[in-house]
Amino acid sequence: MSRPSSLPAFTRAVFVPAAITGWLAAATAAVAAPATTTAPEASASAATTPSASDGTTAAPAAPKPAPRPRQDPDGTLPLRLGVFFGHAFGQSGDLTRNITGTGGMSFQLPSPSVIGVDVGTGLGRHVRYHFAVGLQWESQPNYAAKGFRIDLAGLGFPIAVWSNEKVAIHVEPLLHLIRGEILFQSQPANVPNSSLFRIESGLGAAVTVVTHDWYFGLEPFSVDFRVFEANNKWVHTGFSHLFWFQLAAGYEL
Repeated sequence: MSRPSSLPAFTRAVFVPAAITGWLAAATAAVAAPATTTAPEASASAATTPSASDGTTAAPAAPKPAPRPRQDPDGTLPLRLGVFFGHAFGQSGDLTRNITGTGGMSFQLPSPSVIGVDVGTGLGRHVRYHFAVGLQWESQPNYAAKGFRIDLAGLGFPIAVWSNEKVAIHVEPLLHLIRGEILFQSQPANVPNSSLFRIESGLGAAVTVVTHDWYFGLEPFSVDFRVFEANNKWVHTGFSHLFWFQLAAGYEL
């Protein structure tokens, strides 16, 4: 048995669709609200996180390593291993002349050149000990000899004049305390007293540039004092001068 509705037909026709429309609008707004609030966060995170072209996230850049200290932690100067080339551009004195068969002096000897290896060991913060061994030669049309030059004891006193994180420049006064030369004469041929032994001392100064643990040095002027010279038969003492120019390069450990 059907009952008549308590609302007029016109009221039902207007009210029910309006109620349904209002409920759908409220539900749609409730669903859309979280999406609109999280969208800026997603865009912000996308702006702060770089991505590679293939869609993968790029790794953050590694920090730059700290520059290597110029000295050991205890302040000692670093060990140096290097090579050098030197040439004497001038000399004077009796001990720079050839020894004759009777023990006298004859013609002026040619200026020597040398190439070798140098080891520099720090003796603290301000002093470096040098030991070097080189091949020395000297020649001219009527004379030729070659052999070894040995720096038994040398001291350097490096002074820093400028530096930054990559480059350091030092001026190093040098003392050549004991320098020996052992040479073997090859010209003139069949010389009976062909072996020579010399002792020298001297001083100089070098300018050194250090970068990335490599060093390059220029010794524009140094002077050696030759005080002893002997061959197989004769011995001479005196005071003669040799003026040197030298280049060096090597690595700091």
